[in-house]
Amino acid sequence: MLQVRRQRGAILIMTAIFVVVLIVVAALAMDIGRLVVLRSQLQNAADSAAIAAAVELDGEDGARERAMAAAREAIRHDKSFARIQDLLGAGGLPDEAFSFYCVVGAEYDVDPDDVTDFGIYCNGADDGSGKYVASTDAESHYVRVDLDPAKAAGRFTLDLFFLPVLKLFAPATATEAAVRAMAVAGKHSIQCNYPPMAVCDPFEGQGKTFKNDMPVGTTIVLRDQGAGNGNWAPGNAGFLMSIAGETGADATADSLAFPDDDGCSPRSVTSEPGQMTQKTTSAINTRFDMYDSHFKANQWQKWPPAPNVYEYEDAASPVAVPGLDVARFRQPDWNYAAWQAAQIAMYGALTNVPPEWAAKQPRMWDVYQWEIANNRILKKPVNAHTPAGSAERRVFAVAVLSCQALGVKGRVTVPVNSPDGFAKIFIYKQAKGPSGAEIYGEYVGWFGEGEANYHVEVQLYE
Repeated sequence: MLQVRRQRGAILIMTAIFVVVLIVVAALAMDIGRLVVLRSQLQNAADSAAIAAAVELDGEDGARERAMAAAREAIRHDKSFARIQDLLGAGGLPDEAFSFYCVVGAEYDVDPDDVTDFGIYCNGADDGSGKYVASTDAESHYVRVDLDPAKAAGRFTLDLFFLPVLKLFAPATATEAAVRAMAVAGKHSIQCNYPPMAVCDPFEGQGKTFKNDMPVGTTIVLRDQGAGNGNWAPGNAGFLMSIAGETGADATADSLAFPDDDGCSPRSVTSEPGQMTQKTTSAINTRFDMYDSHFKANQWQKWPPAPNVYEYEDAASPVAVPGLDVARFRQPDWNYAAWQAAQIAMYGALTNVPPEWAAKQPRMWDVYQWEIANNRILKKPVNAHTPAGSAERRVFAVAVLSCQALGVKGRVTVPVNSPDGFAKIFIYKQAKGPSGAEIYGEYVGWFGEGEANYHVEVQLYE
């Protein structure tokens, strides 16, 4: 009898222990399962917030503020995350959850070890993870969203529902758990169908940049300096490998004549050394209805002229852009009076002219488009060469590079990161050569969002 009682007592103890174990397992299963689901939802929220924020990183003033606002909106309207808004705290996603970077080690980022002046591209320091902190809106190309209590005290902490039951047996049992998620997203540009041509930023070393300081309307002479390494100096121009990766004078000339079928390229270009004067200038001049033996004479169907082949006259007394060579960079000015006289002589009184032209001399690019729109073209292609190509045939996307910082010489592939990029150049008269190719253009703006042949891609990196 005593033995039976002892056995019953032992069974009761074992049963009690088993019940406690079951309670522990059940509590853990329910709370851990809930944490796993919420962790997945939180990661989705971080991804959505980072992508939404990256979309706003356009390099303009206020970009970071807009990025944070967009991220908060993305989470607020994320239905899968709406059930756990309490994780964000009363004020929503805090500023401390955001970090902005100019370089994160992505494939086409500038490598600080490969450039002589990393400060051109990024003034921030490495945060210890190989990511360089952006100090301005212009430098902010990437954003990291950290949903982590370590980044914002009192946030992203979840009350446990079931595990606290164990406090009856173990007073030190946790009653809450941290939920963490992180995402890094960035925004980069893709340029399509650009001719294989680059100019070294003439302001490099002066504390200014082409993108920010070159006056719109500036007359620019892109002069190829030949095959030597010295041609890649500030203000000099040179040719690039075609987007298709083909080398040599023939491939370069083909792409210069009509780059519209070359495809798209991410943020990198390859310099193309060599003296390529006659073929390249002849290729450019197909836009002016000139087809000579140096570049596929009489093949206008493949390389059509522009609908307007008129050449505009330079200013009688050109003035240099401050700090630059007047032979290559002249302040906005041209012989507008000669054009007006030619128009009146051919078509009569000027009508339907934009009123702002009376107060400020228009750019050659504006006049060129006005001629086409109003059918008052001073010089059209010969009848045998119609239909002509598009008006944009005379607009180039020319790569602008910080050549010294990038160490451009010979054939080398370099990234094209802000403040470098692509300038929109209107070719206002025929190119000349040899002995050095001279390409005459008017700077009419920087290629950016909304421009044809320019695309933006946003992606997650972490």
